[in-house]
Amino acid sequence: GAWAELCATARDLGIALPLRRSVRDIAGVLQPFALTVRDPLQRLDDLVQFVERARYGRPFAVEPATRQMVVEAVEAWTRVLTDSVPAPRAWLARVFPRSVVEPSVQPTVERQVELAGIGEVR
Repeated sequence: GAWAELCATARDLGIALPLRRSVRDIAGVLQPFALTVRDPLQRLDDLVQFVERARYGRPFAVEPATRQMVVEAVEAWTRVLTDSVPAPRAWLARVFPRSVVEPSVQPTVERQVELAGIGEVR
């Protein structure tokens, strides 16, 4: 859900992403928004690795530290993307998010990733 949230935030802000492409292709479109800041770039790379593992690897339990890393990466990139657009567009995205007002077809993932200690991993 973290990756979908990040993509929805970009859409809300009017940033076009190639959603039918790979996670790395989408990340490549996002990278220029933070070229001058190293920490968000590393966080994006960590997030991409996590999403790829969740989509293409065996089901696994997510440790609390990994969950926190994912949350922090999405929060950092939400700030990067919001700061990259004019203030009125950022306000409009917050008040009338396109991802909610104009829902689109999002790719679904049939994998199960559980938080460590909560539920079963199948």
